[in-house]
Amino acid sequence: MMTTYDATGMLIISVAIREIRRVGYRNLSLRELAARAGMTTGALYRRFSGKDELLAAAAASVGQQIVEEAQARMAGLTPTPHERLVLLGEVMLNRFEKDRELMDFLFSALPVGRFWQGVTKPDRSSPLLALTLDTLDALFGENVDHERQRELFVKASAFMQGYGLLIASGAVPYERQIFASAMTAFAQQAGALEVADAVKELYVQQPA
Repeated sequence: MMTTYDATGMLIISVAIREIRRVGYRNLSLRELAARAGMTTGALYRRFSGKDELLAAAAASVGQQIVEEAQARMAGLTPTPHERLVLLGEVMLNRFEKDRELMDFLFSALPVGRFWQGVTKPDRSSPLLALTLDTLDALFGENVDHERQRELFVKASAFMQGYGLLIASGAVPYERQIFASAMTAFAQQAGALEVADAVKELYVQQPA
């Protein structure tokens, strides 16, 4: 469950996201952030214990936006788990094209390591990681092999980040067929999908 913040806390998170877009998360200065939010650093520290907590809150907020966009795209549809995985990935790839700094931050800041520390009970505190986990659970069904689930998660995440950066840099255009085929291959390797031809056809035929 996401931590809730008062209006001042939400303002700080909003300004933090804006600053990450402007200077990148590695160069984020809490003093500068506080000034841009119109408050003292003391007021900022009354809401957040430090930079790590603030970055985690910003990542959760960005992740929630992606979740809401993905859910809106799925509204009125009955996508299979594999289709849900592709739709979620497409939302993130579109974000890479439009918002590279923020997506670079998101992939770097999400607590992926902590998420998988207790493999059989991964951390669901991030909305985006929770949706991803729910989708992977549905892909694997009742006989969840958590090591294979983790393998699929790592491969899919690495591919999306690498492909997203190529798209963001203008090196390659986004092609749905490439992405859907990659997700299908990863799912097949993990033993989560037996037949993918219909899914491939669906995503090749639909307009991007």
